[in-house]
Amino acid sequence: MVTGARSGIPILVAGLALGAGHQALGQADTRPAPADFFVAPDGNDANQGTLTRPFASLPRARDAVRERRAAQPNHPITVLFRGGVYPITETVVFTPADSGTATAPIRYAAYPGEEPVLWGGRRIQGWRKEGNGIYSVELPEVRAGTWDFRQLFADNQRLTRARTPNVDPVEPLRKGFFHAASGSGGFGTRVVCIHNSGDWMKYEVDVVADGEYVFWMLYGAQNANTEWKTAGMGGRTTLTVDGRAPVPLDDLPDSGSWKKRRWGRCAVIRLGKGKHTLVWTNVKGGGLDIDAYVLCDDPDWQPVGTELEAPTAGKHMFVIQAESFTASQGKQLRVAVGGGVPTRFRYKLGELRPEWADVPGAEVHIHPSGYCRAIKEILSIASVDTDKRVVHVSGPEAKAELCPGDRYFVENVPDALDSPGEWYLDRAAGKLLFMPPDPIDELEVVAPVACDLVRFDGDVKAGKAVENITFSGFTVRFTGMTLNDGCDGWGLGKKGVFHWEGARNCTIERCRFENCGRSALASHSGSRNRFVRCTVRDSAQGGVLLIDSDHCEVTDCTMDGLGAIYKHIGGVVLTGGKTSDCLVAHNLIRNSARYGISFKIAGFRNVVEFNSIHRMCTETYDTGGIEVTQHNRTERSNSVIRNNLVEDVIGYSSTFDKPCYLSWGIYLDSFAGGYTVENNVTVRSSHGVMIQGGKGNTLRNNIFVDASLVQFTFPNFSGNCEDNEFTRNIVYWTDPKARFGSMGRELEKTLKADHNLFFCAGKPLTNDSGWTKWRKLGFGEHDRNADPLFRDPAADDYTLKPGSPAFELGFQPIDLSTIGPRD
Repeated sequence: MVTGARSGIPILVAGLALGAGHQALGQADTRPAPADFFVAPDGNDANQGTLTRPFASLPRARDAVRERRAAQPNHPITVLFRGGVYPITETVVFTPADSGTATAPIRYAAYPGEEPVLWGGRRIQGWRKEGNGIYSVELPEVRAGTWDFRQLFADNQRLTRARTPNVDPVEPLRKGFFHAASGSGGFGTRVVCIHNSGDWMKYEVDVVADGEYVFWMLYGAQNANTEWKTAGMGGRTTLTVDGRAPVPLDDLPDSGSWKKRRWGRCAVIRLGKGKHTLVWTNVKGGGLDIDAYVLCDDPDWQPVGTELEAPTAGKHMFVIQAESFTASQGKQLRVAVGGGVPTRFRYKLGELRPEWADVPGAEVHIHPSGYCRAIKEILSIASVDTDKRVVHVSGPEAKAELCPGDRYFVENVPDALDSPGEWYLDRAAGKLLFMPPDPIDELEVVAPVACDLVRFDGDVKAGKAVENITFSGFTVRFTGMTLNDGCDGWGLGKKGVFHWEGARNCTIERCRFENCGRSALASHSGSRNRFVRCTVRDSAQGGVLLIDSDHCEVTDCTMDGLGAIYKHIGGVVLTGGKTSDCLVAHNLIRNSARYGISFKIAGFRNVVEFNSIHRMCTETYDTGGIEVTQHNRTERSNSVIRNNLVEDVIGYSSTFDKPCYLSWGIYLDSFAGGYTVENNVTVRSSHGVMIQGGKGNTLRNNIFVDASLVQFTFPNFSGNCEDNEFTRNIVYWTDPKARFGSMGRELEKTLKADHNLFFCAGKPLTNDSGWTKWRKLGFGEHDRNADPLFRDPAADDYTLKPGSPAFELGFQPIDLSTIGPRD
């Protein structure tokens, strides 16, 4: 961290038994607090709502406020809640009739020194021992179909729905997964970017019988609009056997797209029994994405798809996977996974059982290679074909290609209930089965009943908002979620525990949201709403959603543990063209499956500043700590990202057990335009910082540290960039294998770059081809290659020492002493 930065705030979890009395936070003030109404867990809704005769519930308090407002519209109203638990089994709805005014606001608050807890769950009791460490309880509402839940908690800790393979206790985000298998013969993995003349791949094969073999190739191609301008690759590649004369390969017309594959009958070659060396060579240039080859000595045999039939009896057929080469040459040659479909994938023997297709609620949770490896899908098991080892999946989330190597697990099947802390809900029988990690009589087990506890129903079309209401000092726990919450595909969620439609001048302050199924707040079509000094811990989805809501604030909050179930989420998400003039400041955001802060096709003049963001993108790829997505090619947001600390943006995915990483500390994705990015420090991502294809972006006076692969990425996506600036930045890295930068075509026409300080602690830049290209493009007349003289970079202290060469370039010191939540 930078010296003086606030890197962490302790999170205290207070367990409250259902029906507890007035739970105090520290030393309670014994003097009566002034209020119009009082609510207490041991109150009664038939009471008058006084301190000595309090109400018992939030709905009754709301009704009392509505009645008082009708009689005294100019009178501010305060409702104080005594400490203890308030179960909420149905959403509490507020309408414009429940509103306050600017001079007579409504306030629902904790009694001074006490902790009222809004519970969206129900305590599970009456356990019966089943044997083998498993306990059960009958739930008639589940059997009747009136209650369902996807989460379970014990002593304020999230439990694991029965799954296979089990969660790895040491590396739960990296291990404990199956992987989608390759097709028959290993289909689905391709060799791509082999378009240069002279590219080649060598294969070793063992032939079982002498014969004339037809050489088939499974490939995709679309060369008509490339520089080669050819409608086919016939005669442009060859196959050499054991060093003999090259054989031209024919029957390779364009397949229609790079991903659309076809089989080409390319040649007939003579092979004797035994080992042979085959070399495929691109001799004339042009692209092929090659999946596999087949050699078959049955001239009448033809391959169809990837489930290959056997040839005529006595004949021979064998598959050579394109990626199985023993040697190769190609400047851009790489191995890519693809070719899958959204509704099925292959599995390995023993991973799935056909009877699971008949289990209500049995699911596959898979991280697909499709959709840029950015999401996790939850899919129903439709059928399991044990002969072909193919599982067919279904559901609204079945959108991305499922490819070999994609990691997955199976959840909510009874056979998987085998590890302490796991549970299984038998919907048909109405029975909950649980293997407790501790003695069952020592645990407080809670299942969610309600998803959104508080909903504001403003009438946006009629211009009637829910206004001037504040919730202050509450703890909110044990809320539910559904598969219809808007997290499918590219969705980041659209619902909240506090769900506001058409709210204006409303506030949530000093509240704690723990063990929740949705984002703490979703503000739709709102204005001037505030979420301040709150804590969000252990959310199945994200933190705060601002959806077409303007002039809103999210400040001084702590968010920790986001994306427990859905992964394409963010700590704070600003989305929709009307989300303008918002402030996201002084927040601490840690441990998110994806974004810290995200602008998703947001509006204008938003400010993100003084946030402390740590360990982002732990389970997703192609992502950023602070991220912007914009589809409009010309808009300029006039938004500001400044004085933020962004550390450890991982951007993880994998193919089988091989990890891959793609992340940026600050990511101006797609056509993001008009962003000023200044005085930020980003530390440890894979690619540093990105301006992809936008216009009018300014990156100045930032410190970018230790991108593991590439320090910056300026691709000039779609040739759309213009008027971008990269000046007075410090770019510092320690791994000599990491690249200087990635630069797109005609970048010199779109970017102004100068007065930057670059330094690789492991090598001089004079030996770096990226630095050489940077200078040849005309960038950095005044750039320097010198040690910036950080105070203690090994301890993440990037304060500059006196005499740093950065000061000579006009760099201004970055003060991060005030980042994160203020006291």
